[in-house]
Amino acid sequence: MKKFFLTLFLPFLMLASCNDDDDDNSRECDMYIASKRIYFNEAIGKPELFYLVKYDPKEQWTYVRNIKNLQYEPGFEYLIRARITEYKSEPGIQIDGDPTLYECLKVLSKEEKTSANLPENTVDE
Repeated sequence: MKKFFLTLFLPFLMLASCNDDDDDNSRECDMYIASKRIYFNEAIGKPELFYLVKYDPKEQWTYVRNIKNLQYEPGFEYLIRARITEYKSEPGIQIDGDPTLYECLKVLSKEEKTSANLPENTVDE
């Protein structure tokens, strides 16, 4: 339960370390992208690949569904500059899908390696 709680709320805590953009719902951060991805939503019969990310090399990996403009190749660990935009819905209107958009602004490094300390259920693509 503790791991589930940390995995669920860690992305929100990490956003606090990002630089605020002029927009109140957008931030720029450096993000590490793991060399492997992970499947989620298998229980509902629609498994989807998610990226494993972290904002500091000492943190545990967490996950995001999509990173716009990232030309990802399995087997490489990336350090990117990303813009993270959180969309807030109007009262009474529900946002379908993930209300957070991750966008790669620049690839700072791309290293062929197997990322360390990955969760057990990562995928070899």
